[in-house]
This record gives sequence, C-alpha cells and structure tokens, in this order.
Amino acid sequence: MPEIILNISNILLYILNYIRIIAIILSFLMIIAIIIFNLKTVWLRDAFLETTVEFFKHKPYEVQKFLKQWKTISSRLKTGNEQAYKLAIIEADNLLEEVLEKMKFKGETTKERIANIPKTILEDIKDIEQAHQIRDNIVHDPDYQINLEEAKRVLLIYERVIKQLT
Repeated sequence: MPEIILNISNILLYILNYIRIIAIILSFLMIIAIIIFNLKTVWLRDAFLETTVEFFKHKPYEVQKFLKQWKTISSRLKTGNEQAYKLAIIEADNLLEEVLEKMKFKGETTKERIANIPKTILEDIKDIEQAHQIRDNIVHDPDYQINLEEAKRVLLIYERVIKQLT
C-alpha cells in the first residue's frame, strides 16, 4: 500500500512539474504579448509621453503648441489689414475650442463648452461670450467691419481665457 501511494505521488509530482513549466512558458508569452500590444497602442504611448513631458516641464503638454499658434495669431494684427484681423479672431476662437476640447468640457459647440466652464475656473464668462459673438458675426456676416482696436480687445480676451485654462 505505501508503495502505491508513493507511485501515485511521484506521478502527480511529475504531472505538476510539467504543468508548472507550461504555466511559466504561457506567462512569459502573455507578458510579451501585453508589451507588444501596448507598444502598438497609440493611446498608451501618447498618455505616457504627455505625462512624462508634463512632469518634467511643470506645464500641460499642449502649452508649447498653443503658444506657437498664439504667436502666429497675434502677428496678424501687425499687417494693418482688416481681413487679417478677422482671420486672427477666427483662429483664436478655434484655438480656444481646441483647448476646451482637450479639457473635456461638455458641449457640441464652442458656445456650449464656454457655457459649461465652471465659475471657479473662469470668473467672467461674459467677456469670452462677447468675443465668441464677434467671431460669429465675422463668420456669418461678410460685411462685418472691425478695426484694429476692437481686434486687439477681442484677442486680449481670448489670450486671457486661454492662459487661464492652460
């Protein structure tokens, strides 16, 4: 009887050793598959990149891109051309829309997203609503006139809001 128990225990140990080897191999293959899938996934790579850049620069990831776009927008005021002023306001509004989308504010349109900005983040929403209304006037009314001073005022509102949000 003890011989039979000894033989059964040896067979079980032999089987368990093979199961352990197979489990180790499968685990190793699964780890490799997870690594490959994560490297091919753009979301994870971008999230890691954004987090790393934000950590070392102490600024949101997109800020440099927004600053570069803002320089282009503000340079349009130096042209002395009313069409350039209008284009600068439209581009500033588009930049604000991009910022609001990145910050995940709810709404289908820029106007809805502006309305959903909490007062703790942006105290005076009326200024940006007026600036957005001027942008709407420019887009929907081809005869809408704007001078340099008005364009500067509107762009200052957009600049202030974008800086507060980023």
